[in-house]
Amino acid sequence: MPRGYTQVTDVKLSGAANGDYRQATETARVTLVPAFRMDAIGTRRTMAGGKLTTLTQRVVISGRSMRTFDGSSWTSTTLDAATYERLRTGSDPRVLTHLVRSAPGGTRSGPDRFGSVRYTAGTQLGLVYGLLPADLVAEARKVLPDGTNVSVSLWADAGHRPSFATLGASAPAAALNGSMTFRDHR
Repeated sequence: MPRGYTQVTDVKLSGAANGDYRQATETARVTLVPAFRMDAIGTRRTMAGGKLTTLTQRVVISGRSMRTFDGSSWTSTTLDAATYERLRTGSDPRVLTHLVRSAPGGTRSGPDRFGSVRYTAGTQLGLVYGLLPADLVAEARKVLPDGTNVSVSLWADAGHRPSFATLGASAPAAALNGSMTFRDHR
């Protein structure tokens, strides 16, 4: 099992005729072993009617304690055992590699000279939305329903740890594009 990594996510929902968009960026430092810990800081940008609004949020999980900053104040909660376990196991980066590898109709190419393999898949957004920021997903579902086709591409090392992933989906009035970069694997 990987000991930890840093994940940088950037997802943008765009396509409005007037240039409005929503963008979420997040950097998460995750430790899996010896104990699960996550420190994630994210920025949400919303362009609406020519006005840009920016909100910075942060989530820190250590043990079963979770602290969140919503842009103005901190709150603390204790995670129940089931939620903690779901977050811990879902934070293994190999879960993403497995998801893309097992998608029906996916392809595999490589390994390249560095030992990396590229996986590509076409699937439906409903299967991918759980990996994206919830507030952006709520907006995306209004114009890109769960059944919308999405293309996903992922590069992973010989240990199935991802290094880079992209996704793209569009409809006549909207586009959802994103990337995830994984680094500092240990």
